[in-house]
Amino acid sequence: MKKIFSILVFTIAGINLLFAQCLPNGDYQFDVNTGVNMTPFMSPAFISSLNISGQNATIVAVSGGVFVAYEDITGVPATTLAVWGDDTSTDDRDGAISGADVDLYLVTDDSLYSISSPDLPLTYITNGIPVLASPATTDALEVCFLGCGDPDALNFDGSITNGSCGYPLLGCTDETALNYNADATDNDGSCNYDILGCTDSNANNYISDATADDGSCTYDVSGCTDNTANNFNADATVDDGSCSFVSPISYPINAGWNMAGYTGGQISGVNDALTSALPNGTNLEATFDVIKKVTGAFWTPTFNQFNQFIPGEGYMIKVKTGQGTTASFNQP
Repeated sequence: MKKIFSILVFTIAGINLLFAQCLPNGDYQFDVNTGVNMTPFMSPAFISSLNISGQNATIVAVSGGVFVAYEDITGVPATTLAVWGDDTSTDDRDGAISGADVDLYLVTDDSLYSISSPDLPLTYITNGIPVLASPATTDALEVCFLGCGDPDALNFDGSITNGSCGYPLLGCTDETALNYNADATDNDGSCNYDILGCTDSNANNYISDATADDGSCTYDVSGCTDNTANNFNADATVDDGSCSFVSPISYPINAGWNMAGYTGGQISGVNDALTSALPNGTNLEATFDVIKKVTGAFWTPTFNQFNQFIPGEGYMIKVKTGQGTTASFNQP
């Protein structure tokens, strides 16, 4: 239904209409097709009597407080006016009712006039073609334009304010921020962003202000940090006092038979234990004839009945003539 909104306030007293004299600032024209209409003919005598030379001019028809027609008559000598009839298939009134008065008004660039003539008001008759043959007279109506009159508003246009003003909405306008406000029109500097860092309070690089974990957390590794210790841990970041140090037991091994105990800290292959205990470059085959256990089992560089030294066990070692040396077995 095309109401005239705030444009016209009607008080019925006989056939008089009183106006609030306010027009919307902008296009008041509507595209309406109710399926029924009346088509008055506006004659040259009628249009020329309106004295609109050099102005933009529109004829507006009103019936029962509803816009029912408009026609641009700028620069035309004569024309018709399609007056919409009410569409009875809907509850809303969107046109003139049969037998109702239809009043005409003239709207120029910035003025509003009522139109009087012997042929007015029209009476709405569907499919009727009344003729406005007589000259008309116009009476100026005081008019104002509704719009936004607040200079602080975004849509200020100098008109009388009718509640249509729009104002800036402060907020965060950055879509990447945590508190982005899609409705905000002006950024107020309130945007908040993720702070990357380690969010695990158990980590040694925990950042209490971090809002998003970036995978950078590091943790203390306990162990022996002394690289001279036999249990040095290269990955340890915190020394836990577990470092242990081994001083080797050195004793001479003379040519002939020697009784020696294996003082290493763990079971070890004979070849490996001897190689690490003897001076660098010692040739085992050139140095030893045989090594025997108390059980009688024996080992030679080329053949053996056992191949491991057991911590704490004693061994009979026969060294070849002229090959005496010193053995240094690490102790536990």
